[in-house]
Amino acid sequence: MVAKNVKLYVVRAGQFVKIGSTVDPIKRLSQLQVGCPYKIQLVAVFPGTRKDEKELHRIFKKDRFRGEWFVYRGAIARWVDDLGPPIHNVLEERVREQLAVMSSDRS
Repeated sequence: MVAKNVKLYVVRAGQFVKIGSTVDPIKRLSQLQVGCPYKIQLVAVFPGTRKDEKELHRIFKKDRFRGEWFVYRGAIARWVDDLGPPIHNVLEERVREQLAVMSSDRS
């Protein structure tokens, strides 16, 4: 079964980069952050398929660290840098929005 509305995402955490796929990048970012000692930065989100994700994993296999995590160096570092600066504070902004809604509900 093919998942609908799948998005590919790229995150950076310290010296590592993760390429993954999900239908909800913000939720996935939050899940990843819980188990990661580094602050995770969302670098990019774009349309794609799980097949596209696997192809990116194949392309960068030389720098694979474990699973979907790669060491930020060489070809993958250049590719990530070409994607542009991280999408700053996406998770923090969502939390602030939720807190604002919660505090307005109490008023």
